[in-house]
Amino acid sequence: MKFKAIIFDMDGVLIDSERYWRKREHEVWESFGIEYTQELAQKTQGLNLTDAHTLIQEYKPEVTFEQAVKAFEKVAHKIYSGLCNLIPGVEKFVQEMHEAQIPMGIGSSSQQEWIEDTLEHFPVLKKGISKYYSTQTEGFPGKPDPTVYTELITYLKVKSEEVVIFEDSTTGLKAAKASGAFTIAVYDPTMSHADTSIADEVISSFEDKKIHTYLGIG
Repeated sequence: MKFKAIIFDMDGVLIDSERYWRKREHEVWESFGIEYTQELAQKTQGLNLTDAHTLIQEYKPEVTFEQAVKAFEKVAHKIYSGLCNLIPGVEKFVQEMHEAQIPMGIGSSSQQEWIEDTLEHFPVLKKGISKYYSTQTEGFPGKPDPTVYTELITYLKVKSEEVVIFEDSTTGLKAAKASGAFTIAVYDPTMSHADTSIADEVISSFEDKKIHTYLGIG
């Protein structure tokens, strides 16, 4: 096998939470009197809470971090407590990699509690994922800074060129590329505004037959 470890972003890569954020995130912004435009939706994709709060303050400087967290958590609870489904092909792919004893990790901008809720909700992820980091909870710089990925690479005890990272946002893809890993964009044109030219390869879902060729397996 060409690669020795796999790292995933979570939202929009493993689970279809992005579509639910798109439907519900306007509640957060409108609660602060901010119009949730297409342009704003593009800016928010892949941000952790710290960076989202910074963006909120560009419109409403008086909004505190605590107020922003409370607003996002209210929406997040609705999303991660049962609305989400796995991205097509994820269950089979993760199971295959687990059976092949390929270590897998998650590097996400979502809070640790949201990652843990997701792992509990989908046993195949809980069984297959050996480590996860939240940029928010760990206090890492948010993506596009690569720290969350370089830390996972170090934990997994592999070289960056031996890792493949799956991402779906422009900020996430920039972080993945900066880590030195091989980068695959999971691109859904109905949901994503990502610049996939940054990625080494692009798939539409984990059902894409090209994925095994990219990974040098099967």
